[in-house]
Amino acid sequence: MKKFMRLLVSVSAASALIFSAVTATNVASAAGVVAPNKPLTNQSVGIQMFMWNWRALKNECSHALGPAGVDWILVSPPQESVRGSNWWVHYQPVSYKIDSNLGTRAEFADMVKSCNTAGVGVVVDAVINHMANSSGVGFAGTSFQKYNYPGLYSAEDFHSGLSRTDPRYCNMSISNYNDPYQNVNCELGGLPDLATEKPSVRAKIVGYLNDLLGLGVSGFRIDAAKHFGIEDLTAVQNAINKTTAGMTPIWLSETVGGKNENAPFAVGGQVFGWSWVDAMQSYFAPNFGSAGRGQFVDARKAAFDYKSSIFGSANPGLLTGNGSAQTVTMVSNHDTEHHGPSSLTYNDDVSFQEATVFTIVDSFGLPMIYSGYAFSDENAGPPTRASGYIKDASCLGPMSRPLNRYVDGKFVCVERWTAVKGAIAWKDAVGTNPQTATKVLNVKKTGASLLSYKRGEGSFIGFNDQVALKKQSVSTGLPSGVYCDYITGGTHPVKSASRCVGTKVSVNSQGKASLTLPANSVVALSSNAKLG
Repeated sequence: MKKFMRLLVSVSAASALIFSAVTATNVASAAGVVAPNKPLTNQSVGIQMFMWNWRALKNECSHALGPAGVDWILVSPPQESVRGSNWWVHYQPVSYKIDSNLGTRAEFADMVKSCNTAGVGVVVDAVINHMANSSGVGFAGTSFQKYNYPGLYSAEDFHSGLSRTDPRYCNMSISNYNDPYQNVNCELGGLPDLATEKPSVRAKIVGYLNDLLGLGVSGFRIDAAKHFGIEDLTAVQNAINKTTAGMTPIWLSETVGGKNENAPFAVGGQVFGWSWVDAMQSYFAPNFGSAGRGQFVDARKAAFDYKSSIFGSANPGLLTGNGSAQTVTMVSNHDTEHHGPSSLTYNDDVSFQEATVFTIVDSFGLPMIYSGYAFSDENAGPPTRASGYIKDASCLGPMSRPLNRYVDGKFVCVERWTAVKGAIAWKDAVGTNPQTATKVLNVKKTGASLLSYKRGEGSFIGFNDQVALKKQSVSTGLPSGVYCDYITGGTHPVKSASRCVGTKVSVNSQGKASLTLPANSVVALSSNAKLG
């Protein structure tokens, strides 16, 4: 959760969960629920399924995510939280019971089992830095007061409740986010900050994470990791169990910073590349116009290589060197979409889709795409039932492409877009082949521009600018033949020996193709999808 999100009103309570008993229960409940044996690599593709309830996710894993080749999903925090219809209530824990308006413990376990069976690992958004900041009754019926969560935490378990002589004592909210002491020990927007240096506190956090691992999850996104602190976080990470597949859990730290802030947290896992978010908005945002997009595809700057901007000194936010294996790249997430927004979103239509495809297929980083719901109030969650549980996700329209208009509360369902499924399939087809330097084609007559590259022989991908390309001769470097485009064809672009699902592209003996592309579109070809 980014620091600007913490002006939330909260409530808190604690779970009387006894973790020794829970562990015993999980052995039985996790029978047959083995997490996928998939290490996180540059070939992995993840997706944040924001505020999807467990029942809907169970179905989506089986019928959409698994068949599309998605390797892992990030789900919203599953623990008991304060009551309310706003999405951010999930970031204000009341207890560590797996019971929230996203579904019950049984429904969560059933979802994990279904996703694992489909080959999709489940990564849980873990809120372990703090508890909720008010008093009341949580969603699952747990009564609490700020700093008092019966059976879980009491006042002395928070930094504000330590002795005033304790070096970790702090009884105020963070006022200076450049002060490491305040970041780790003081309260983030009034949220009671756990004394995570205490063994007893760590043990309860470890118990919660192990409970989830016992249910078959593949790992965690650590919310507010920077405020937890690298020393305390590493101690927790070293104490948790393996996944049910016997693997080290995925560990994604949310630190919201540049290279210096991210580097320590990347040692034991991965961090998020916030500068990638900024770059995607700069290069693909429709309101930038030709001047802004010119930074990306203008042939008058033919010597310009986009990597020099995204990965070089002009972009201090991304880890370099081995950073590609430590950095999760994304176009947007729940924070950037609901605050400002400060990124491209579903409202940017084909520009959002093109940036999403770009992020999936690029050789840098570990791509995580984003699938949420439409809204006009940035605080509002998706529709709920009379019981308070969130309704099953309902996707709007044909779901094979972005729409010009969305109805509030309806889910955008990015994972079902043909272009997204095709991008994942093309990424799988080209494998780990290195990415060549980019080429830029500028059509002076129309102002159209196309950026292209290849990943290994027998591959080609091109990103069109905001002007349509019409019957333009483009050098692809491919052997002559007829190819099926992945972006319009999806997961399986070849229909038969002579037919494509989507666009058919003919390449002549000189390796050139006549391309007609709409504005803000992509074409992706591979010898794996060649006819004949």
